[in-house]
Amino acid sequence: MNRKAKKKIKALSLILAFGLLFLLLFFNCASSKPAVKPLTEEEVAERRKLAEQNYSLGAEILKSGDLERALEKFLVALNYDSTFYPAYIAVGSIYKRKREFTQAEIYFQKALNLDRKKVKAYEALADLYLSVKDYPRAESLYYVGITLDSTFSELYLGLAQIYIEQGQPRRTDSIYQRAIRLFSDDIAIRRMYGDFLIKERRYKEAREMYAPCCSRFPEYIDLREKYADILINLNLYDSALAQLSFILKEKPDNLGAILKRAEIYTKKRETQKALADLKTAKRLAPEDARVYVQSADFYRTTSDLVKSEEEIKQAIRIAPDLDIAAVVYGDILKVKAEREYKSKTVAGKKASYYLYRMALAQYQKVPVKSLYYNYAETEIERCKTWMKRIKEELWFEGVKVEE
Repeated sequence: MNRKAKKKIKALSLILAFGLLFLLLFFNCASSKPAVKPLTEEEVAERRKLAEQNYSLGAEILKSGDLERALEKFLVALNYDSTFYPAYIAVGSIYKRKREFTQAEIYFQKALNLDRKKVKAYEALADLYLSVKDYPRAESLYYVGITLDSTFSELYLGLAQIYIEQGQPRRTDSIYQRAIRLFSDDIAIRRMYGDFLIKERRYKEAREMYAPCCSRFPEYIDLREKYADILINLNLYDSALAQLSFILKEKPDNLGAILKRAEIYTKKRETQKALADLKTAKRLAPEDARVYVQSADFYRTTSDLVKSEEEIKQAIRIAPDLDIAAVVYGDILKVKAEREYKSKTVAGKKASYYLYRMALAQYQKVPVKSLYYNYAETEIERCKTWMKRIKEELWFEGVKVEE
């Protein structure tokens, strides 16, 4: 064996020797490491107590709106006890409020994985998906939650909201009816179902939902205002006035109640009372477009179209995109068109045609999601019908109108 080969063998031997020595030292150190001592029952209880204390502090801080400090306390709670379910929900909820949806999802999912029999995580995660319009995942989680606990009312409200946003009134109605059967005394469900029924113009049923709400919480002004709206739509004016009188006794400057009362007086043809309320409303809110819309509608019903048009133009100046203003202005123009047509003259018919066209343009401003959309659509068709009729009549008289 030559010298070079001997040197290679010697070098390899040294490497192997050092390697064996390193392994022996490593295993010796590892074996000398103290084993992690499991916590005693007392220590577990103490850590849970500290977790609960920090969770309670976080909940108190959250009431003041300080999300960051509350989040800090909730995370400390989880450091003390990683199995503390409510803290995961609280952390996820804060991230949701901060619109950090990925982090919110992580913590809600951790809660769900921690205990798959508890429903709150399903509801929280479903609410999160609903807020970002991920309807399939939200719907699935709500139904899983209902399967686990059919008495968790928030799950039904979440499902109903999905169907409202998807424009499925029948499914919405079905969910609310099921919820009412299960939770007949739940005022929150009654109110939300009532709001849905109002949008569907099912006022008799809405009244059934709202009446118990007002009886149980007579001091809630917003409930009484909604209830008064329902009664007005059912032409139960005296009952509506009773609700508004209660509101105005408690809050004499309640603008909404004053305007609703003016509306009732207008419908009852008690013009002086209506005018007095409208005058009060203008004093309280001189730059509120609703006041001028109400005033315009009052003057339209009393046939003072000049004053009516002045008032609605003022409303539109204040709030150009107010859909009810467009509807009322369309109604004013339509009445003016009807008056012009009754003259039976060529000039009157031409004026009527263009007024109908102007009314049509106002109704077309009403967005699809507006409460007044269906009404506007009906009036659009009526305007088109009259425009076609007038155009044909003028054509027979040898007169053309500009499109």
